[in-house]
Amino acid sequence: MIDFALNPMNSGSGTNLKMFDYMAAGVPIITTRFGTRGIADKNLFTLAENDELADAINRFDLEEEKERVQMANDYVKVHFDWKVIGQS
Repeated sequence: MIDFALNPMNSGSGTNLKMFDYMAAGVPIITTRFGTRGIADKNLFTLAENDELADAINRFDLEEEKERVQMANDYVKVHFDWKVIGQS
């Protein structure tokens, strides 16, 4: 079992598809704001820029993330499930 996913992105293009995998799997995510591009609700993640990642990891508490993880899981099902994408 993993405690969280780390997405320290600061360059690139398009949405990181791994973010949807993490959200669908119920994994909490620590990411940069850039790493959330293409996902409207930034409250689904622990946001930290690259120079703040160590502090975010040290402060991380899995128990405190349960509600956010459920919200992220619900969000990905509503907006990015294959059934939803296929209807677009």
